[in-house]
Amino acid sequence: MINTPAVWSHRPHDVVDQVELSANYGNNQTLFIIVRGNLFKSQDGGQTWQRLWKGLDNFDNLVTLSLSKNDDDILFTSSLFYGIYKSEDGGQSWEKVNQGLNIKETKIDLLEISPDSDDFVVAADSNKGIYKTENGGKSWTQIFQNNQQVKITKIAFSKEQPGTILVADNVGNVKISKDKGENWDDFVTLNSSQKIIALQFSPNFETDKTIWLGTEKDGVFKIVDGELSEELNSSKITDKLIRDIAFSPNYNTDSTLFISTWNNGIFRSEDGGQTWQNFTQGLTKSEQADEKQFSAPHFDEIRLSNNFPEDQTLFLSGFDGIFKSTDQGKTWQNLNTLSSRIVIGLAVSPNYENDATIAITDYVGKAHISYDRGQSWSWMKSGLELPNFTKSLRPPIDDPRRFFDIAFSPNYAEDNTLFLGLLRDYILKSSDQGKHWKIINLPKVPNTFVRGTWLGISPNYEEDNTVYVATNSGTLYKSTDKGETFSVLTNLKQRISALTISPNFSSDKTLYLSSFDGLYKSIDQGVSWQKLTEEQSWQDLVWFGLAISPNYEEDNTLIAGSSNGVFKTTDAGKTWVRIESLPYKNNQSNHIYEIAISPNYKNDQTFIVTLMGEGTFKTVNDGQTFSSIDDDKFYLSRINTIPSASIPIQFSPSYAVDNTIYGFGSAEPEIYKSTDGGDSWTIISISSSNKNLIDYLNYIPFVIYADRIHLFKLIIALFIAMISYLVLGYIKGLKANRLIIKLGGTFLIFIISIILLY
Repeated sequence: MINTPAVWSHRPHDVVDQVELSANYGNNQTLFIIVRGNLFKSQDGGQTWQRLWKGLDNFDNLVTLSLSKNDDDILFTSSLFYGIYKSEDGGQSWEKVNQGLNIKETKIDLLEISPDSDDFVVAADSNKGIYKTENGGKSWTQIFQNNQQVKITKIAFSKEQPGTILVADNVGNVKISKDKGENWDDFVTLNSSQKIIALQFSPNFETDKTIWLGTEKDGVFKIVDGELSEELNSSKITDKLIRDIAFSPNYNTDSTLFISTWNNGIFRSEDGGQTWQNFTQGLTKSEQADEKQFSAPHFDEIRLSNNFPEDQTLFLSGFDGIFKSTDQGKTWQNLNTLSSRIVIGLAVSPNYENDATIAITDYVGKAHISYDRGQSWSWMKSGLELPNFTKSLRPPIDDPRRFFDIAFSPNYAEDNTLFLGLLRDYILKSSDQGKHWKIINLPKVPNTFVRGTWLGISPNYEEDNTVYVATNSGTLYKSTDKGETFSVLTNLKQRISALTISPNFSSDKTLYLSSFDGLYKSIDQGVSWQKLTEEQSWQDLVWFGLAISPNYEEDNTLIAGSSNGVFKTTDAGKTWVRIESLPYKNNQSNHIYEIAISPNYKNDQTFIVTLMGEGTFKTVNDGQTFSSIDDDKFYLSRINTIPSASIPIQFSPSYAVDNTIYGFGSAEPEIYKSTDGGDSWTIISISSSNKNLIDYLNYIPFVIYADRIHLFKLIIALFIAMISYLVLGYIKGLKANRLIIKLGGTFLIFIISIILLY
């Protein structure tokens, strides 16, 4: 039986859309996954993961991946709106290979490398047809144009007959080409017109002439000698929603193959498909996959180790992550990919020079603080216990403690105050250095959802008590009592991507924000807003990062990141100039996603930006020139589809003295630190904190308050049981086993009372 965990989960889960193993996995333990649109690589069988990014400048999700069967260094991937990318170094770096494709119209969502030659690759457009390259992606030509209602769903190459290709579609058709796609013939058509999900040549095709295909709802079929057989006759395959078919590398001798299904996990046959066994031990399902907004398969792709007969290893992708088996599929282990422990928020104390304090939040459930520059960490947990949020001891469907941002009070040295931004309609506040937290409710706004809460704290917080909260839905909240209560200030109805406050806010009352449709300025503390990017030439730009000069009163300078580079203003937003000295790519996306300005900007003219797909760059001459400050092993940028409103590049407030910078962006629970202005970096792991007795004792008050109704029912049941015990004591006729009968009767009455009350 497949487990369906409902507690301590994070939503959405680490949905793994695709898994691919190195052709030499048995030797190098290397595999790749696309997880929620991001590309990760593991070189230890899935125990740890590296985020791949160099050259991947896509702002949307990656959707397909193919590995060479001959060269571990060759990979292809694609996204719908940015085209096809190729790697020749095992995924460490990528180049776009879109010559011959009209990216504005062509949406590549499927591609396969031929097993015969890495230069021969076939790619399918989501609704336009099929393309091929015979020169490793240098140029592409269209080789098939399909009806717009027909979508190519699968591509398969014949190993025994080079140049032979099969393609399947969403209405049950399979077509064949025997000349590398130059000409196509109808091969078979399913009577049910079912969408074909899986398509594979038998490894013994030369002798058995068999092709296997799996359908979306009607099970598995075989094509033998070009003739379609009936649906595979096996009552053991109880789930007809097929997702993938995979064969043992030694199929010709062990006759072993696997089928994955939407709901029921893995089926294995050791006799070429005559009989099947269903293995689910260790596989988990998420209720979220069945929700209407997702409607996603619980299980998907199967990949076997090339050394499968010896190591018995295979992988299964799914909605709840990536699963690994080392006993031919009998038992499974769920591997961490996008862990709930990855860092999504980082802040440095304004008194860092004296208190050495930094704080981080992970994706779900935990916030940590360090008082020694990251050498050791304490889990900030009191007040963050689940019953505080759920008002119940019952396990929630999903963990509500989804953090987005963390911020210190500018007066932290005196007031010890921190704030946390969450997913739901509230934020959190601590007035004792994170030791205890209080939930602050935000007013509900009709037809909006609080998500991506940016925290903006007035530089004059000690006197004006002002805190701002901005959300992805465009709502701006304001508090004038140090975050104890909030009111809705305005609703821009545009996704807010950054919020910044003038250092001279007490006198100029100025705020800036960036949204996906432009840059905005307010000079009345956020009551009204002026759009700064009205020019027609800027209408297609998306705006991301935004940073203000610490010397804004004198220099009127801001730096803004867009989908077409970084812009600078020196007149408080009236005019903007694109900074041209970054390594932009001509006619390609140049997303500037992250920006941070040195607190000593007046003297050192330093700021840092992250150019998506190219890395993190630093200037020490106000943007005239830039130098790279990453080593290709880490990336100071938020992970796509993992909600975060925190800037992943943080200067020490005493940067002029200590040259310290912190950052995050790893697939692992860790942050980065440099003490030489970004020339070199160390990795700081965030140690996991386990619950202890004190944590469990903290739950006692919640038993009394949060679940008081259930507690009251329990007390009633105990009271009834006590009365029953006394009554049974007066019943005459009870003989030698009187005590046993009394206790047994009392217990039975107690159980019946519980059932009736609950």
